Amino acid sequence: EDFINHRLEQYQRHIISVAEFYKNIVRQVEASGDESAFELVMDVIRSSLHVRLHSNAPFRSHRICVLGAPGSGKTTQSRAISRNYGLVHVDVAVLVRKFQAEKGVLVEGGTPPEWMSDEELCEIVGKRLNNVDCLRKGWVLDGFPKTAAQAEFLRLNHHWPSRVASLAVSEETVLARTADRKIDPVTGAPYYRPPQNPVVAGRLMTADFDEPAKIKERYALHDENVRGVLQAFPTVRFGIEADGAISELTSAIYEKINEALPSELAQDAATAES
Repeated sequence: EDFINHRLEQYQRHIISVAEFYKNIVRQVEASGDESAFELVMDVIRSSLHVRLHSNAPFRSHRICVLGAPGSGKTTQSRAISRNYGLVHVDVAVLVRKFQAEKGVLVEGGTPPEWMSDEELCEIVGKRLNNVDCLRKGWVLDGFPKTAAQAEFLRLNHHWPSRVASLAVSEETVLARTADRKIDPVTGAPYYRPPQNPVVAGRLMTADFDEPAKIKERYALHDENVRGVLQAFPTVRFGIEADGAISELTSAIYEKINEALPSELAQDAATAES
């Protein structure tokens, strides 16, 4: 027992500095002593190592774009994808708020990314994707590209996505989901139910861009532009119905991401033959 405790002490003493050294590629996995959790832990490790289900061939970290109208659930799904595959969650709305703050532009509730110019949004996103963590871990782009011009920007700057998920949701569902949505004017975070923190709850507001008329405009704008975006990535795109339960949507997205593309299968075959 003393020997085990000594080894545990050594581990705890060194693990923080080791993790810091590999901070751009490290991922923490919760592993309980329950044997029933073994397969769950292994699934997380496999997704982090990015080993194909059809072979032992590794491939580059995923680069995933999640598209959808406001209220489609793209941020919720982007966070889930980020956790499951160990990717960097690039929230475009957060990048826009940071960009405006640096420019001294104060917009109560923030500005929807689709209201930004292509040039500004491409500059903001491109800079983030070139950071070391995105280059090493891979990324999930939450709500980008929004136009064909932005999709072309990704192509020309070698930020080719490995998957493009398009969340299809009805206008009625979007209006229902955003009807009670409130925005924290300090952080820009959306809330669909009252937060437990009374200070935060007291300052929540309904953003102008979440008014029903504006939601309809934003929905129509997404519907007008998304086809051009998907046409730019014909081999890696897939559509998902997003009107249903969140857990079912997440499972469907994981299944699509894990499904090998013809190009990936061809690469596997070439590797096996060499």
